[in-house]
Amino acid sequence: MRSVSISDTVRPALRAITIDPATVLYKSPERPEECFYIDLPSGNQPMELRASNPDGVSVAFQIHELGTQTKSWYDTFQFACGSPGVCSYDELEANKSQYANVPHQIYDRCGTTQVKGLAWDHGKAPDQEHPSELVVRFTLDIHKLAATKEHGDDTCLRGGKSAAGDAP
Repeated sequence: MRSVSISDTVRPALRAITIDPATVLYKSPERPEECFYIDLPSGNQPMELRASNPDGVSVAFQIHELGTQTKSWYDTFQFACGSPGVCSYDELEANKSQYANVPHQIYDRCGTTQVKGLAWDHGKAPDQEHPSELVVRFTLDIHKLAATKEHGDDTCLRGGKSAAGDAP
């Protein structure tokens, strides 16, 4: 099992994070800075964030992996649109090209979790310029082998694998 930290900030609105079909975590508008700590097994873990606000959404969330051997937190993934402010379609389009250029979908080259199948859907606010709803979907592929290098270690290779000769 890996410990994963999920933190998000969203304009006061309906929002929930779904981890596999059985686990739904709801975010309180009164405490947007609080985060969730969850132990996830290795393998593919489908994730979905939903946010809605008729005046336009503002979404930012981060996922961090705790390395049990290294006692280091890895920057697994972060997503932001309109934070601060209101998300725009141009910002979503810019995000698409930013995420497309990440090698092997590993955002922390020392970590062991890939982000696969990143996609989002949205609804339109009355002004037709901003999303009133946003659903971000992806799968966390949590590898069986634990990370052996601390976050930021210069010897980590592209794609998150340890340098040759290191024990798994």
